[in-house]
Amino acid sequence: MAPDQLSLQELAESITQNARLITDMLNERRLPQPSFASDSPVKFPEGNGSDKSRLQEARMSLLTSTLSLEQLVTGPQDFIMWQSLTVMHDLFVLQALERFGVFNAVPIDGDISYNNLAAGVPLNERQLRRIIRHAMTKNIFTEPRPDHVAHNAFSIAPIKNPLLQAWIGHNLGEMLVASAHLGDAIAKYGDTEDMTETGMSLGFHLEGKSIWEWFVVDDDEGRQEKGWRTRRFAQAMEVRGGHELVHIHNGFDWGSLGESRVVDLGGSSGHVSISLAQKFPLLKFVVRDFAELQEHFNEGLPSDLRSRVNFEPGDLFLPQRAQTADVFFLRHILHDWPDTAAIEILRNIINTQDELQSKSLGVGPFKQFTT
Repeated sequence: MAPDQLSLQELAESITQNARLITDMLNERRLPQPSFASDSPVKFPEGNGSDKSRLQEARMSLLTSTLSLEQLVTGPQDFIMWQSLTVMHDLFVLQALERFGVFNAVPIDGDISYNNLAAGVPLNERQLRRIIRHAMTKNIFTEPRPDHVAHNAFSIAPIKNPLLQAWIGHNLGEMLVASAHLGDAIAKYGDTEDMTETGMSLGFHLEGKSIWEWFVVDDDEGRQEKGWRTRRFAQAMEVRGGHELVHIHNGFDWGSLGESRVVDLGGSSGHVSISLAQKFPLLKFVVRDFAELQEHFNEGLPSDLRSRVNFEPGDLFLPQRAQTADVFFLRHILHDWPDTAAIEILRNIINTQDELQSKSLGVGPFKQFTT
């Protein structure tokens, strides 16, 4: 039965049952239990094989049931009221912790007074107290003794995985602004596919630029080097990419391509191509994306892959160079564009395939089209 059809008591019993199942499975496999301690793993243990699916099913059921329980206990009116009030402040606090360097300023071990912490960040002590203590209502940071703050598992996660800070910066520094202006964009432009008529355009006054054009030229009013938003976006995408690469490895028979050359269109900093090259030694890869990403690509490329993974500046909206391409690979690309633009991207590839009569297009890589 779906959680929204269960009673309060039934939800509580389901939560208890799944919590016990997860605890027992982790203990049996000697995997760490979830904890708020700062030395806890950054990610929830996944398990292996059939255990992995059972563990994830119990985990998803537990998450769904806890939300339903919260809604029933809160009540419809209060739930809507508090969601409308608190979520924006929760997100601001998370953004402030990243933007003003608070995550990095708190020592990894031990604690620090608010007074000393304020000396190391561009916030005064009063602002810090408000921001951090709000974060503590979401179990981010802890106050082990009066007027002192320390890391817990959730506040230290962006330190253990710095790419998570890029994820926060992109989503809460850019996408949150776009979301806040989405209603205004709909009211002003209606049902448009113009990339310059968006919530992002209104929120940042882009004056005819698309998000990707703005990413390339923006310098944050002289405080950053041009292209910094593009580089941060690439780092943010690596957070999700690392989690999902196993599905890319297993979702397509890459070994069947033999000694092929794969062109990774919109491949960002190349983290997917690098992972595939490590797994499939016969394949060669060319990553095509904004020129501003080449430095980040070079920094992340292992020395033993330099002969098999290369970077080329490229434009999705120009005919794709195919002299050295056996497979065109797009992953998490087309969803960034309106349908008209996505069709143009695909047409630039398909026209190239028609000329050479021997190329295949990998999309996802869950589908392959042969011409």
